[in-house]
Amino acid sequence: MVTVAELQALRQARLDLLTGKRVVSVQKDGRRIEYTAASLDDLNRGDQ
Repeated sequence: MVTVAELQALRQARLDLLTGKRVVSVQKDGRRIEYTAASLDDLNRGDQ
């Protein structure tokens, strides 16, 4: 289950991607995923 704070952080990270402010990395259970503007379509589809 995702907390409200985590959801807010994810929304801010997505906004930062849309505005070109940064690359976003997510790490959980030893796995790391990095999102860039080029992978935003994948992010919108929910691909992992």
